[in-house]
Amino acid sequence: MELITRLVARGLGIALLPSALIRPRAADEPGLTPTPVADGPRRTAYLVWNRFHTSPATRAMLAVLGVGGPQGRASVGDY
Repeated sequence: MELITRLVARGLGIALLPSALIRPRAADEPGLTPTPVADGPRRTAYLVWNRFHTSPATRAMLAVLGVGGPQGRASVGDY
């Protein structure tokens, strides 16, 4: 992200970035002008983990998110 914002600040491009990332950087960098995009693209986030070595922390996070277990969802071992 640092490289992208530095390139934009120097006039070498534009970027479509999440507001949570750009707002703090724009406050410190006068060369950046954040502009909200109305009806902009939606993104899909994916959860990824090492299926061969699921740590206790990974299993706990999957449980919190409801990945695995009842209602026909795949179990942790299926990934």
